Amino acid sequence: MRDEQTAQRFARKLLHQLSQTLGFALLCERAGEGHADGNSLPSHTAWRYLEEVQPPSIGGENETARLGVLEALNEKVPMNTKQSQ
Repeated sequence: MRDEQTAQRFARKLLHQLSQTLGFALLCERAGEGHADGNSLPSHTAWRYLEEVQPPSIGGENETARLGVLEALNEKVPMNTKQSQ
């Protein structure tokens, strides 16, 4: 980490993502119970929550990073070019 302020920012971001994951897990648990009872509303609620909290795609917040990832993915790199002798 570069400094204490950056470390704290990443820690808060991680804690926020963990809390969203826990919330989604609890909604999924309730959705399973609802499904067993024939009630699909909790499943729809869990799905909507997932759509709301789903993280952005790789580089979604940074166009330069996104283009760099796409470029790296598009490069054709041979798996193993070393020949056994």
